[in-house]
Amino acid sequence: MTLSDYIIFTTVSELKNMSLASDKLYLTRSAISHAISRIEREIGFPLFIKNTHGIELTDNGTNLLPLAYAVIQSHQHFNEKNRSDQWTGFWQCPPWNLLQHLH
Repeated sequence: MTLSDYIIFTTVSELKNMSLASDKLYLTRSAISHAISRIEREIGFPLFIKNTHGIELTDNGTNLLPLAYAVIQSHQHFNEKNRSDQWTGFWQCPPWNLLQHLH
């Protein structure tokens, strides 16, 4: 799964509606639906069930949700660290200087 997949999954989970999620994420309803279908095929189980009020998470989807949030949070944390001055040495080198650190 890609970071975008995790964001789509969590947004649909929060809003319980693919159309609202597509509006929030500036994607088409079809793109959201295809992403959810692809994710479900990849992980091997359904994430949502349809009901009269929209959609709900399955038990497996409910179990996966905190992990998806953790992936998103880890990505955000990485980006924050990467932008800060907390990284030193190797990580601050321009890509063209990386090879000298490998010897």
